Parts: sequence; C-alpha cells; structure tokens
Amino acid sequence: MDRSSRCLDLFPYFCVQVCAKLVSPGFFGEEGKSAKVPMRSAILGVFALFLQALGYFAISAYVYEHSAVYGSVLFFAILLFIVIGAGHHVKCGFAEYVFLRLGRDKKAHTMMLDLFNSAPITKICYLGYIVFIITLIIAILTGTAALPLWAAIFTILPIFIILFPFKIIGTLHISAMISMLAWMILI
Repeated sequence: MDRSSRCLDLFPYFCVQVCAKLVSPGFFGEEGKSAKVPMRSAILGVFALFLQALGYFAISAYVYEHSAVYGSVLFFAILLFIVIGAGHHVKCGFAEYVFLRLGRDKKAHTMMLDLFNSAPITKICYLGYIVFIITLIIAILTGTAALPLWAAIFTILPIFIILFPFKIIGTLHISAMISMLAWMILI
C-alpha cells in the first residue's frame, strides 16, 4: 500500500510531495492519485471543522462573559463559518473527486471548475470567519475581552498575512492551527 492511499498522510510527506508537484506540469492530473483521497479529505475536513468549532465556541463564551455583544457576534459568525463551511468543504472535495473519476482530461478539468464555482453562496462561510477574526481583534484591542494586547498578534489574520505570500496550500488552515497552538501555550 502506497502512502497516497492511507487515510491520514503525514503532513511533512504531503508538503514535500505538493512542493515537488507544484514545480512540474500536470499537478492536478497526477496519474497515481486515487479518487478516494479527495472524499477522505472532505470528510476529515468537516471533522476538523467540528474540532475547530469547539475552540472557537470556547473563545466566544469567554468573550461573552466580558461583553454580551462581542460574544454573541463571535458565536453567530463562527456558527455561520462552521455550518456553511462544512458544505463548502464537501463540495470542493467532490469537485476534485469528479475530476479524478472522469479521466483527468481537459473536459473533466472544465467540469471540476464548473462544479467548484457553482453555488458560490457556500463561500459566504468566509464572511463569517472574517467577522469572527475582526471582532475578536477589536475586542482584544479595546480591552473588552480582558485578554492581553499581544493576543491580537496570535489571531488568525496576522499569521495568515505573513504566510499568504508563500502560497502554501491550506494557508488558512495552517494559520488557524498556529493561532490555536499559540493561544493554548500562551494563555
């Protein structure tokens, strides 16, 4: 059994493989990739969103203790992100699945992009995420959240801005992981 068929690839192996493929043509047309991989990714992504939700709801509850307005905005913004984001994640995984199952040719690529760009309403989940992050930063900077000012540095937005120029696949997810890890260690 090769590494690409395992349910959970190791992150370093994945990064090396992705970087190697990005410099070569035909990255999306990789012949050895199983069609099961994007569906596993979609399901694992939804599970990861659920786990993220626990942390975000804890932050919302903490802020709610100090400000009902900020806490409520955080709660409903992250609820929008998690619920609609789960559907968006499955849709993106399914689009790649269609591409792989239909032969990885130009027609399949066009169909994948059409599917990916259909139902743009699912992209509204990012609005919830942005509202959450900006509201949290405002609550921290105004002192309403009763968190130290340096906590604003470890919110997702500054980390995302630093990582974005590197064009790493999953920059938003990596930013969220770094943010949550920093908050767990420092607070």
